[in-house]
Amino acid sequence: MLHSQPVPAQQDTALSRNSTLITFLALLLVDLVVTLFLAKGVMELSAYPFDTDEANHALPALRMAHALADGDWGGFLREVTGQNFYPRLPVSGLSPYFSMAGPSTTAARLVSTASLFLAVLVLFVCARLIPAPAGWPD
Repeated sequence: MLHSQPVPAQQDTALSRNSTLITFLALLLVDLVVTLFLAKGVMELSAYPFDTDEANHALPALRMAHALADGDWGGFLREVTGQNFYPRLPVSGLSPYFSMAGPSTTAARLVSTASLFLAVLVLFVCARLIPAPAGWPD
């Protein structure tokens, strides 16, 4: 009776997939623990006012949220395109959350915490896309 033995290349591919899955699950667990730890700290400090840097991010987002609520598309576009020290993506991402959850220090800080969680996952995917000789071994 013939028993088919896996070809070594197939074994390597299966081992690589298992290794990647285990690495991803471990990363996801650590990422989740860190995010929950940070979110707990955000909730505990909900009455603590913004630092200057946080306020510089939150104020344009709040203006965008108010412009959207008022239906003022011109005001919204002025805030999106206005000069600021910081990139617009974090501010623009915070604006809809203010519209949904209401403006607060906790809301702004939780968006940043969630962004960190997602950034770790995106970095993992990016690292997997680096060709094997330059980065992740397959």
